[in-house]
Amino acid sequence: MPLAVHVQRDGGTGDMGDVNTIGAQDDNVGRVARFFRPGRFHLSWVRVHFSGSGSGTATLTLKLDSAHGTLWDVTLWTWTGAGIGSADVFFRIPQDELEHWIFQPGDELVYEWTNPDAGNINWGIETGLIDAA
Repeated sequence: MPLAVHVQRDGGTGDMGDVNTIGAQDDNVGRVARFFRPGRFHLSWVRVHFSGSGSGTATLTLKLDSAHGTLWDVTLWTWTGAGIGSADVFFRIPQDELEHWIFQPGDELVYEWTNPDAGNINWGIETGLIDAA
């Protein structure tokens, strides 16, 4: 039976998120490139597209902003050379490996990427999250 995937999106022309800029989920400050569900959830897939008239690439990092505090924040995955020039990101987690990608209520997935040509490179993220039992 297929699992219901909740697709969340964000985009912009500047830098992506920063795991160190936010506290509570209901705070509107630093809400860039952050994804979560209200309960326990799994990460299923990631798609990031870059476009625009700019040029350049940079490292894209997926981090956990743990509900338990900064001692439990961790880098989950890193893609080098993400950006303009056929450098989109596609990442899929097989269904039989979802248990390795489970997160707790209050956890947030944060994408960090420093735009090498801010204002000229656009980015859009789509993330698939699945509610966990």
